[in-house]
Amino acid sequence: MLLNSTKVRKTLFNSLIMFFCLITFSFDGQSIFPDFALPTKFQDSYLGHFKRGRANIAADFNLDGKIDYYIGNPGDESYVLINNSTPDRIQFRPGPVLLSGDLAWGGVAFDYDNDGDYDLFISCGANEGIGFDYLFRNDWILNGVVTGRLSFKDVTSNAGVAGPIPGSSPRFNPTFNSKQFLPDNINLSGDCGGNVSFVFDTVYYKGNYDGPGSPIMTASANAVVADYDQDGDDDLFVNGNIVANSNPDYPELIGRNTLYRNNSDGTFTDVTFEAGLAGSLLPTRNSTFLDYDNDGDADLYENNFNYQNILWRNNGDGTFTDVTASVSTNNDISYPHSSFGSGAADINNDGWEDIIAFMRTNTDEGSPYAPGHAVFLNRFGNQFFNAAAEMGINLGYESIGANVVMGCMVGDLNGDGVPDFYIGNGGPGSGTADKLFLSSAGSFDMSIPTYEDYTSYIDYPSNIPAGLPVPPYPYRTHGVNFTDLNDDGILEITVVNGGTASAGDSVQEPNRLFMLNSLITYNYFMVQPVGDGVSVSKDAIGTRFALTVSDRGRNIRTIYRTLFGGSCFSAQNGFYVHFGLGSADTIEELKITWPNGTVSIINTGLLINTKNVVNYLAGDNVLLNKNPYPNIENGELSYALNQNYPNPFNPSTIIKYQVPAEGEVQLIIYDGLGKQVASLVNQFQSPGSYEINFDAKDLSSGIYFYQLRAGSFKQIKKMILLK
Repeated sequence: MLLNSTKVRKTLFNSLIMFFCLITFSFDGQSIFPDFALPTKFQDSYLGHFKRGRANIAADFNLDGKIDYYIGNPGDESYVLINNSTPDRIQFRPGPVLLSGDLAWGGVAFDYDNDGDYDLFISCGANEGIGFDYLFRNDWILNGVVTGRLSFKDVTSNAGVAGPIPGSSPRFNPTFNSKQFLPDNINLSGDCGGNVSFVFDTVYYKGNYDGPGSPIMTASANAVVADYDQDGDDDLFVNGNIVANSNPDYPELIGRNTLYRNNSDGTFTDVTFEAGLAGSLLPTRNSTFLDYDNDGDADLYENNFNYQNILWRNNGDGTFTDVTASVSTNNDISYPHSSFGSGAADINNDGWEDIIAFMRTNTDEGSPYAPGHAVFLNRFGNQFFNAAAEMGINLGYESIGANVVMGCMVGDLNGDGVPDFYIGNGGPGSGTADKLFLSSAGSFDMSIPTYEDYTSYIDYPSNIPAGLPVPPYPYRTHGVNFTDLNDDGILEITVVNGGTASAGDSVQEPNRLFMLNSLITYNYFMVQPVGDGVSVSKDAIGTRFALTVSDRGRNIRTIYRTLFGGSCFSAQNGFYVHFGLGSADTIEELKITWPNGTVSIINTGLLINTKNVVNYLAGDNVLLNKNPYPNIENGELSYALNQNYPNPFNPSTIIKYQVPAEGEVQLIIYDGLGKQVASLVNQFQSPGSYEINFDAKDLSSGIYFYQLRAGSFKQIKKMILLK
């Protein structure tokens, strides 16, 4: 049976703190993923109503060490949701409203101006109409100074990313026949395969783009980021839907994919044609940057709905080549054609990034595969083969109705070192339940992991308290994220829901937030890469990691992860890279491949159950520190409270912390009920790093917390005493 809402509220604090039993999923029917959206206010009923949700973008926008979100809602308000958590409660509050009424679909957070904070690109239109896209500059850091105010400035016009500009490429030259690039059977009726009707007469943009050189409204779906030309700044790839006769001034097709090269001066240039990426002109819903051939640069998987998908190899000279056919000798990676979302991950930990394509419908004419999602395992960058059937993630797929999957995400929820799958319904009709598949066991060295269906654990509680305006589940799921919200190294699931703007208020639906049940824990390691803003972008999107771990020197294995600039459908998991270690208790080595191809190796100072930052320096040097929230404007350390070590411990453990300014400092120990049991520090201290030994010989086994207070900084962490 699932936890009811009353029990959810009563056990919220306990669920945040009790994570010390062995990994197992047999809990006498108790849900391993209780839904905490309502008590945490992530359900998003701010401004008096639920929303028609799409984008779910995670980033620490105000640099306070807590994961915030941009929530994109077509036809409703789209805004930043600020993580306002306290040590004993996860909670959110509304932040700046960026758009109101626009057809906001996708988005991506990235530091386009290399100033140390996270900016936001928003793509608009997609299936529902046309409009301009937006770029909002985050002014938390402005002109090298930390303002301390979370505000976003619309810099779209100056940056040049509102949409393609007529005459800037052959695509929009009146004498150019754009239809020559299109398949003979492409649908020009405006409904993209007969599934969704566009609202061409609805224009929400309120800006003014008149005159020569003005951009054209397009139907943008999603966007992803990578430094494809390896020049130290982030470039932007926008997925465009194909819309016919949507603009009277440009009656040819509107809505191609666009590659914007970052000019390093706050502006972008449309280089789609010179990069060789405009030859397909297909209705793209989602794309994924990945380094499929391990040559150090960003390749591109283009996910096209109702048409062939394309794998583009980065040639290293600013151009791309379509290699779909050459890597499809065994399995055709142009299928599934009815795919809405895609992602990349090293599913089997063999050092080669794999491709996941999530199927939207239950039919796929001409496909060589049975109906369902495709997981293309990468064989040395030369071939891919679809292992979805062996993995078991399509069990029961045939019984799912048409027009279903849109929302999706890949990440390690159960902490065994292998990515798991959340697969969400996004159908515009009646809702279909989301699906959750967790890996059965860790998989390394080219083996195929298998999965079990845990869908029942994310069903909505049946006994919602009276008076809450919560429509019945299932919902229309879109952006899905896996992020660590309470700083315990274990991933939470956030899900954004809602229907189309044209459907009216009837499809405004609550979002959901799942936290792993209090009876489950695993060892972990988290790392955030930070670039120098010259050779590597400050946000270091595209950095790849190989973490080698062991069980006290035995059973050595390597786990591979990448910091993606956008992942799956309208979603982004933030800027920490998460490793579930399972039973591993020793980290042997961390290998880092930076976006410019530089490789760094760290084999000292690596501790389990810690959040770390790696700073890129000139050349192949790298600085590792345990401060999870560095001042990334100047590379100096800020306030920090490290994870105690060892953990679990008996009877003593070491706690390290840092303070950048003199002042009163308190380090307090609490038991699981919030009662103070020890005061380790309560004095005036100078700037510096400190180390305290905590001896718990007089305390009983259990969960304890230690809290650091210094100036305006306050942070709490969990530790486990096992006697």
